[in-house]
Order: sequence, then C-alpha cells, then structure tokens
Amino acid sequence: MPRTGFFLSSPKQSYPQLELSFEFCPQCALIRRQLLREDPPDYTEVNRKTDRQLPDYAHQIARSFEKANVGVEELVVEIGANDGEFLSFLAKAGYNNRLAVEPSMTLANVCSNRGHQVWNAHLDVAEALKIKEACGFARVVICRHTLEHVPDPQGLLLAMRSLLSEDGLLFLEVPDARVIIRDLQGHELWDEHLYYFTSENLSSLLQRSRFHVEEMLVLRHRSSANILCWSRPSQQESSPNYSKYKPTVELCHNFRDRWFSLAQHLQAERKNWSKPIVAIGASHLQSNFLQFADLIDEIDLFVDDDPIKVGQYVPLQQPIPIVSTEQLLNRPLPGTIIRTAFGYESWMDKICQPLAQKGVQIVEPYDSLVAVNG
Repeated sequence: MPRTGFFLSSPKQSYPQLELSFEFCPQCALIRRQLLREDPPDYTEVNRKTDRQLPDYAHQIARSFEKANVGVEELVVEIGANDGEFLSFLAKAGYNNRLAVEPSMTLANVCSNRGHQVWNAHLDVAEALKIKEACGFARVVICRHTLEHVPDPQGLLLAMRSLLSEDGLLFLEVPDARVIIRDLQGHELWDEHLYYFTSENLSSLLQRSRFHVEEMLVLRHRSSANILCWSRPSQQESSPNYSKYKPTVELCHNFRDRWFSLAQHLQAERKNWSKPIVAIGASHLQSNFLQFADLIDEIDLFVDDDPIKVGQYVPLQQPIPIVSTEQLLNRPLPGTIIRTAFGYESWMDKICQPLAQKGVQIVEPYDSLVAVNG
C-alpha cells in the first residue's frame, strides 16, 4: 500500500510503500496492525493539520473540565496536539495554562504561533519526567486520536499517568472499533492506526495501567463513532473479565468473510458502471477502500477540494489524477460517481445531485451491505 500522506506531482514519481495487514486478539477483540520492525511510526516530519476535524461535541469535552473544577490557571496538557486547534478551543473557554506535546516539528511551530507552550517530542516516561521538572504536574492530560497511533499504548498511558497530579484527570478519545467491524467500515483500517479499541478493552487497558474509569461514552462522528473516556489515577490494577468480549470477538472472526462478500458484490455490480468512473475524496480512506474491494483499476479520477491535492496524483500502481469539484463539473460528464467521501454527505450531494439530473450513475458503495447481511 502507499504510505498515507503522499501525493504525486507526476505519474512517474516514486513513493513509499508498506505492507498493511491486521490481526485481532481472540480474547478481548483488540485489533492491531501487524507492524514490521523496519517500519516504525515516526511523526517528526508529518505536517498534516487536523483543524477541520474538530467534532461537534467539543463543547461537551470543555464543559466536563469545568464540572471537574479544573481551574483556568491549572496546567492542561494535550498529547499529540497536532496544530493546536483543540487547545485553541480551550483557550477561548478561558484555560490559560496550556502545553502542547507534539512530535512534528512543523506542527509544533504552528502550536507555538497560536500561543501555546510547546514540548516538541514523542512522549514517554523519560520525557514526562522532563515536562514535570519544567512545568509541574498537570491537572488535565488530553489524548485525542493519538493512543491508536503508538506501538506501545500502555507505555503512553503510564507516561501520561506520571504527568498527572493526584487529583488529575485523563481525557482519552479514540475511534470505536466495534462500529468499524460491526458496520464493515473497511476504509477505517489504515497504516497509521496501529490499534483499534472497543469500550471494553480500552477500559481494561486503563485499569491495568492503574487508572479508574469515571465515565465512558460512544458518540457518532461523521460516518463512524468515537470513544470518549474520563479517568483518574488509581493505586489499584485489575484484570479483565473476558466473557463480556465474546460478541465483539465474533464480529472480528466474521469480518474478513463479510468484507469479501461485500467486495464480490461490488465487483459484480461494476459491470454495469459506465466509464469514466470518479471516486469522491482522495485520501487514504478512499484509496484503501477501493483497493480492499479490488475496484481501484476501475477508477479514472478522484475529486477532492483540498488545494494541496488538486492537480496531484493518488499514488497507486497506476497513479490516478485528482481534480476539484469545479473542475469535475466543467468537464465532460462522467459515467459513474462513487460516493466514497464517507461522512461528508453534504459535499457529496453538491457533486452528485446536478450530475444525477444529467443522467450520471451514482453508486453508494455500502448500500451493498444490505445484500451482504441479508
């Protein structure tokens, strides 16, 4: 597979590739990407901002800190702060003592330019000790969509625990694996997510890392869902009860066969798709979905309105050009549009509605789940 985040300026340009496969624990349903030793994750050079991904429930998170009586001058630390968008959101809520821990040099500079204190490093226990010596204990540690990216989640949890004061609060947010495997969202399996958690196995991991879980929610976000968890340091470590994992383990066992059934159904349908065929979105979600479903050779164009991507090529064995919505609507009519911008329904409607009125075929790829699930 192409490594996420690379686009080509020429179809002849080379690009980094990696092997992509996943396994699951038959006891607790934890899903893990099989990571080769020569392929360690390193975010030092990554410069992808996430400022457009702030969820609708961000206010709920900020209110939870207020309810926990976190003072506006107490230290709030975000691990994997990216471009600092969430810390900026907290700044507007009045929190003045903010620290961004971010390994990317480019994104750390963005955080600094937004007025946040910055610690440019990958967090481990040794770095946590340095942070405590420089800044003191944190009242709140925030870890949003970072735990699933690291090769040692428990090691990161222990490092964050060592940052917290005795009455400190850890807030975690991760994708909900149960939604992914239950709803067959194969596009959510990608190279930078090394682990996929459910509420149950995340809770067990926290307990083994000497945290007490105070509250856990699963909230919808776009086409999927996220787990939100509030925990506090504990002196006790507990062991999991594996019987409660059985339904999710069964979903893991059945995932591969269900995915192949979906792919076969789509491959049978594609015989009726008129050319040229356009897929909406040009990120790893789209290219992975189409490759996993063995449809990538059918795609003639990707459409994406990110100015960084327009005019580039998606790195595949046969690189595919990327055009904007405006460019697509000003071209000769495509034959088929595939709605693969999962979770961006209004954007897809903007593209599909005028083209459907002109006779262009519109494909909803996950509609085939009805046939797969009977």
